Amino acid sequence: VCLETGLFSTTIKNDTTNFATKSDTNLTGGEQKSVLTIKPAGFKNLTSTTTTLTCEFTSGEEVSSPKGEETFSLTKLTYSVTTTGAEVKSGTTNVTITCTISGVTTEPTVTWKQGDTDISDNTNYTIGNVTLTDNTAKAVLTVKQATITDTPYTCLITSSEWNKTDEEHTVNVNVYDITTTGAEVKKGTTNVNITCTISGVTTEPTVTWKQGDTDISDNTNYTIGNVTLT
Repeated sequence: VCLETGLFSTTIKNDTTNFATKSDTNLTGGEQKSVLTIKPAGFKNLTSTTTTLTCEFTSGEEVSSPKGEETFSLTKLTYSVTTTGAEVKSGTTNVTITCTISGVTTEPTVTWKQGDTDISDNTNYTIGNVTLTDNTAKAVLTVKQATITDTPYTCLITSSEWNKTDEEHTVNVNVYDITTTGAEVKKGTTNVNITCTISGVTTEPTVTWKQGDTDISDNTNYTIGNVTLT
């Protein structure tokens, strides 16, 4: 919008592909308003994240500065979505996962699912309000207690300004559990096996052993088996 006092003729440097025809309106108090509407193509064709538009105006009155110009900075917003999951031990409480939407000027609608099941506020989950700061919206889901059976979560985004309806993005919560198996044997028994089992992993973890505060290595007293993944 270009606002000038007096009788001015405005010219905005543009082209019909990227911009709609400007409209001029005479306002009260001797002001004239000129509005330039930017088409979607105008944003798509920006070659950088910021550009400058120029509004030139020429006076029809006797004024000391009959001609001038105003410049405006135009910022190109780019839509993108990032998710942040979690990797926790089974039984961990208040696990937060997030869905972050960049390039928005209004809060999108975000809903959550676990598998095919819609999620609502209940004893298992807390759904935070969507917050909007500096053209970035953030939605947070709190899982009150992680379990080994947790399946991937999905955030569904609806944004009218980007023509998105229930756009799906997966958020992974990797939950693992650890169980140990010891032994009760008679003194002098040889080759006693003890095990450490890690459930819920897709790659082999690194496992080290200690006796008290002392690291254990392969020697005449111990044999450390390879970690196996099945």
